[in-house]
Amino acid sequence: MASNVIFTIKEDNPIGAELIGRAYMPVQELLNGEEVDNWLEIVDKDHKPIHGHSKIHVKLQYFEVIKEVNWSRGIKSPKFPGVPYTFFSQRNGCRVSLYQDSHIPDNFVPKIPLSGGKFYQPHRCWEDVFDAISNARHLIYITGWSVYTEITLVRDSRRQKPGGDITLGELLKKKANEGVRVLMLVWDDRTSVKNLKEDGMMATHDEETGNYFRDTEVHCVLCPRNPDDGRSIIQDLEIGTMFTHHQKILVVDSEMPNGDKERRRIVSFVGGIDLCDGRYDTPFHSLFRTLDTVHHDDFHQPNFVGSSIKKGGPREPWHDIHSRLEGPIAWDVLFNFEQRWLKQGEKDLLVKLRELETTLIPPSPVMLPDDHEVWNVQMFRSIDGGAAFGFPDKPEDAARSGLISGKDNIIDRSIQDAYINAIRRAKNFIYIENQYFLGSSFSWYSKDLKDEDIGALHLIPKELSLKIVSKIEAGERFSVYVVVPMWPEGVPESASVQAILDWQRRTMEMMYTDIVQALNAKGIVANPKDYLTFFCLGNRETKKSGEYLPSEKPDDDTDYSRAQQARRFMIYVHAKMMIVDDEYIIIGSANINQRSMDGARDSEIAMGGFQPYHLSRKQPARGQIHGFRMSLWYEHLGMLDDCFLRPESQDCIQKLNKTAEKYWDLYASERLDRDLPGHLLSYPVGVTANGEVTELPGLEHFPDTKAKVVKDVEKAVGFSKTASKLYATIDLEKARVGRTRLLENEHSNPRWYESFHIYCAHMASNVIFTIKEDNPIGAELIGRAYMPVQELLNGEEVDNWLEIVDKDHKPIHGHSKIHVKLQYFEVTKEVNWSRGIRSPKFPGVPYTFFSQRNGCRVSLYQDSHIPDNFVPKIPLSGGKFYLPHRCWEDVFDAISNAKHLIYITGWSVYTEITLVRDSRRQKPGGDITLGELLKKKANEGVRVLMLVWDDRTSVKNLKEDGMMATHDEETGNYFRATEVHCVLCPRNPDDGRSIIQDLTIGTMFTHHQKILVVDSEMPNGDKERRRIVSFVGGIDLCDGRYDTPFHDLFRTLDTVHHDDFHQPNFVGSSIKKGGPREPWHDIHSRLEGSIAWDVLFNFEQRWLKQGGKDLLVKLKELETTLIPPSPVMLPDDHEVWNVQMFRSIDGGAAFGFPDKPEDAARSGLISGKDNIIDRSIQDAYINAIRRAKNFIYIENQYFLGSSFSWYSKDLKDEDIGALHLIPKELSLKIVSKIEAGERFSVYVVVPMWPEGVPESASVQAILDWQRRTMEMMYTDIVQALNAKGIVANPKDYLTFFCLGNRETKKSGEYLPSEKPDDNTDYSRAQQARRFMIYVHAKMMIVDDEYIIIGSANINQRSMDGARDSEIAMGGFQPYHLSSNQPARGQIHGFRMSLWYEHLGMLDDSFLRPESQDCIQKLNKTAEKYWDLYASDRLDRDLPGHLLSYPVGVTANGEVTELPGLEHFPDTKAKVLGSKAPYYPPILTT
Repeated sequence: MASNVIFTIKEDNPIGAELIGRAYMPVQELLNGEEVDNWLEIVDKDHKPIHGHSKIHVKLQYFEVIKEVNWSRGIKSPKFPGVPYTFFSQRNGCRVSLYQDSHIPDNFVPKIPLSGGKFYQPHRCWEDVFDAISNARHLIYITGWSVYTEITLVRDSRRQKPGGDITLGELLKKKANEGVRVLMLVWDDRTSVKNLKEDGMMATHDEETGNYFRDTEVHCVLCPRNPDDGRSIIQDLEIGTMFTHHQKILVVDSEMPNGDKERRRIVSFVGGIDLCDGRYDTPFHSLFRTLDTVHHDDFHQPNFVGSSIKKGGPREPWHDIHSRLEGPIAWDVLFNFEQRWLKQGEKDLLVKLRELETTLIPPSPVMLPDDHEVWNVQMFRSIDGGAAFGFPDKPEDAARSGLISGKDNIIDRSIQDAYINAIRRAKNFIYIENQYFLGSSFSWYSKDLKDEDIGALHLIPKELSLKIVSKIEAGERFSVYVVVPMWPEGVPESASVQAILDWQRRTMEMMYTDIVQALNAKGIVANPKDYLTFFCLGNRETKKSGEYLPSEKPDDDTDYSRAQQARRFMIYVHAKMMIVDDEYIIIGSANINQRSMDGARDSEIAMGGFQPYHLSRKQPARGQIHGFRMSLWYEHLGMLDDCFLRPESQDCIQKLNKTAEKYWDLYASERLDRDLPGHLLSYPVGVTANGEVTELPGLEHFPDTKAKVVKDVEKAVGFSKTASKLYATIDLEKARVGRTRLLENEHSNPRWYESFHIYCAHMASNVIFTIKEDNPIGAELIGRAYMPVQELLNGEEVDNWLEIVDKDHKPIHGHSKIHVKLQYFEVTKEVNWSRGIRSPKFPGVPYTFFSQRNGCRVSLYQDSHIPDNFVPKIPLSGGKFYLPHRCWEDVFDAISNAKHLIYITGWSVYTEITLVRDSRRQKPGGDITLGELLKKKANEGVRVLMLVWDDRTSVKNLKEDGMMATHDEETGNYFRATEVHCVLCPRNPDDGRSIIQDLTIGTMFTHHQKILVVDSEMPNGDKERRRIVSFVGGIDLCDGRYDTPFHDLFRTLDTVHHDDFHQPNFVGSSIKKGGPREPWHDIHSRLEGSIAWDVLFNFEQRWLKQGGKDLLVKLKELETTLIPPSPVMLPDDHEVWNVQMFRSIDGGAAFGFPDKPEDAARSGLISGKDNIIDRSIQDAYINAIRRAKNFIYIENQYFLGSSFSWYSKDLKDEDIGALHLIPKELSLKIVSKIEAGERFSVYVVVPMWPEGVPESASVQAILDWQRRTMEMMYTDIVQALNAKGIVANPKDYLTFFCLGNRETKKSGEYLPSEKPDDNTDYSRAQQARRFMIYVHAKMMIVDDEYIIIGSANINQRSMDGARDSEIAMGGFQPYHLSSNQPARGQIHGFRMSLWYEHLGMLDDSFLRPESQDCIQKLNKTAEKYWDLYASDRLDRDLPGHLLSYPVGVTANGEVTELPGLEHFPDTKAKVLGSKAPYYPPILTT
């Protein structure tokens, strides 16, 4: 129903679109059927012409469906050409076998007469599949949603076949070993996790199947849905994790029916039956009686939690439909497979059919035109160019190919077209069996939601109701029968199942409402169920002697125990079939829902066919399709009746309804006297006089469950006003600072009893408490309570009941209140505020999971390697000099010398790197790769365990690097079947969040910790004892990380970087095209003493959560060997360290976090809505900044945050969500020092831009967030200076740098064999011989007395705790504090060494970093180096690497471009970044 055709013009962006305007064509102008050719004015949302009075040119013509030649006339002629405008045309001369269920026992089907004196003969699906695979000689191609290797296809003891007891997996391997090309495309369920949750959310066995065929002749590719179709990152993540490959096909070469031994033909199978567990069944659909035979090892019951064969039945019976296709149509199925393999298969392994042209019969009829059993068949699909190779790029070419164009893809949506076409042709009746039945949401009659928001837009339900309406209006009979499952497979009380049932109810209600209105309009008094009726299937069995006796039993008072006691369960309808007038049939994999019909969601396939000699013209059709329907009805009803020959008749539909109601009563009865005589059950809903679908009297729930038959979606997914799950949030104005746990079933008087320790750095007039009701995809506001900040500033505890109000600030229903206690502590009154670490007994950062450890030793590393004699003499206290350490050499030694354990976590670990590369510092065995070294140690008996982040965007055999190029798949494969236990673990696959949150976290966030834990020799030479040593920091053990402080661009390309060339900032970069490589600056640490055990404990927590097997070394067994956690340095040793470990992590990634918020608080953790979080890295930074006296020096890969305090005018800062406090704490620290008349300097070193193509939207967005962060800080400083009347450059207090290098050309330099494309960033940088040094460090030094080193960036991802998982150490030397005199310990030496690396010199002013002299010296030098870097001329090497970050700061703190410097040198990338409102902040902050 529409009054306008609306044309909307949008501007595209990676996650959505921005509206430009709309144009309207009144439908009234189209109804005469003439072509309308017009220019339409484009208007804005207020219907005013947009700027420039733009117009759009359109041509439209409306064709009324009832004037269509085949409308309601069926297939009028044997020459019916098939469904028009589709990719595949109809094929004639075919043979089709129809299958009900995977097996039919002998003599099950009674004699069903067909025309020509014949009787219907059933076929046996899995027996035919077994024969087809067994007899194949050249090719076996399979696609499946699930394929399980352990099933057997032949199970009927009365119909055994030679070799029939072989499993599917072994059969396929056997055929592959015989030389048959076996190719499989199995859907990769991205929620399945290796060694942890291999089944994934859908229990498809994908990982298990992939592993089974690995290193065999069977080529099995696990392929996610659409990993490679040009969509945005967000769409890729959504499609790749939420949608599936759902086609179920088998293609083989087969023997000729005429006995010709030399020739072969193609045969294909298409339908709904997956070759996996749980699918084998017969029309008897036994619940208990086959549990000791064919279903003992194939027990399937996913509707009960904890079900198993040990606990007994009922199993879930399975009803399904499939088909076998011969003739030209079989080649179309083959072509579909080839298209999909070419898109997602691993290699060019398809059989070259031309080489078989003398053997293989080409596509041609297999039956003569005058054979009365001949079929005409057409193939249909739901698929797009992301899953099928060879789709045209241009919409006009797509249209000619029967395809449609989407915004960014080409789509085949012909399955929906086939259904619509068949429904419109239908004359008398339609019979449907389908797993789902929901859609046409645009026409629902909901009063409690916006139907237009649902998006289930396919037309099939509406077409069916309009067909019935048209027949009522014409005074003709028409019947529609629909068989669906009792509920969608899964725990019936679950939110997802209940939501689908609600959509189904709304669909039914829309259809019945249409029918009732049509009946009323004609003055007909009739039951709408006489026109449209819904059924489900179920079984109930009495107990037989000798039945399987389970060894265990289900838990009491569960759905499982109740169903077992009542001896009943639904038969799961998995079929996807429609029969029209007994003359046309559609069978396939597609459900009647938007997922299957959309084309850009689940990939599907279907056949639609008819027998030209068996059409419903002068008399009813009596061919194979009729026989198949009658056989199905016999299966479901246990009988046949003459009225079944006229399904359109009122007699027939009333007979089925009456019988099904009788069977339902028997099914639902408390008594069980005999087996259920039939399986067809009336779907248990009522229909009112106005078409509303309601509960039946006394039947709120499905039998044996607490699952509602009719349930509003609001209640189904958590919108109910009697909320079962409530939580509260705490905001300082618009900044979220706290969140309680979920309270279940305490809606009337919820009590959280939670406490929060909140760091504040916000401008706020209120503390806001928000109460929300949780649901799986968001939350609904109940109300808010406000506490004025003014009432807290005196520092006294406020204990109050606050009124809860709605969004209009009016009291909510019942005048509810919330009880809170608050107390504000002013930071300047804190004992350590701006005083540094006043005492060697400083206890560390409070309220954290790990306490501070004393008596430790720390080694600090700059870069992965430092050559001999690089660092000049840097004096330390006590007459000592700073001595640098060499990270990767120490890592090599630590791994090489380990005897008991090597534990590694990494964002990326690459097996092909070598750790020792300095030709002047070679070590025995130092040329071994990391992968071989770890395998060597594992083979020596050392327990080697690795947790490597599983980048869910990496796809086996297709895009193994993933979006992040981490080599995760490659590394996992390298260590497979070795003694090294390498687990690829995604971020939070298993933390109790909603499905949507799981997908978001699992694909968008990372495991970012970089740690190594080993057992190590004792420094005193004790050969019997060992100790734990750990490494923590920013350096991953992967490619691109090896570098020295020289940070060469070109000069190492023929030596240490020839096989480790890393340059991800240029498209198409490679060692063959030459430099510049991307130099890498990073920082790491080695920890000894008790702190090393904390790192070990972190690994154990993570392994127990995601490692899979119990492989951790049992440390108690090593207690005589391993020194327990204890100091490694004496208290009076002046080199001793006190160190504390911090993390960003939650209970989804670490085992053993407490469940209760009060226990979490006592453990130094915080509670989220549905998780417990360790956010101590942010706490450590805040604590250190607040203690700082003189200066802070930061190096970090990112610097953005405190968005609640940005001063943006072009966006809502509160929407960004980068809420961590670090930038604001820094600016407030400087402001406090200005107000106190004291010096304070903050130095920040960041990369020139975040790694990646600098012009890309994500990089530009991050630069924009960084600019806003800088601007907020400079604005704060400028305002403080103005308030004090001080005229000064704000860069004398806060200054930003980046690093870069530039090299002259040397003789003998590496000469690349190729060159970059002209006029690219790559070619320009190569010509200018310059590039940034990538700053990957994550470090902060405070007053030369305290240092934080770790993996955490200064952004929300790293500081949040529930996003990227991170680790850091924070430490100081108690004998080297900045109390009476400047600190001159290892931290001071480390900073001076870093500054020497960056500046190429040292200066006395560097000893007083807080001084104006020092900061001006660095600024001046860095500006000079920038000028040399950016110059057109290159006369000599750059004397130092520290470059002034190329932005200006105005008198009011605004961050601007420098004159003439809009872009970074050699690029077209804006220095200030660009706003990308469409790019989700959650990705880039």
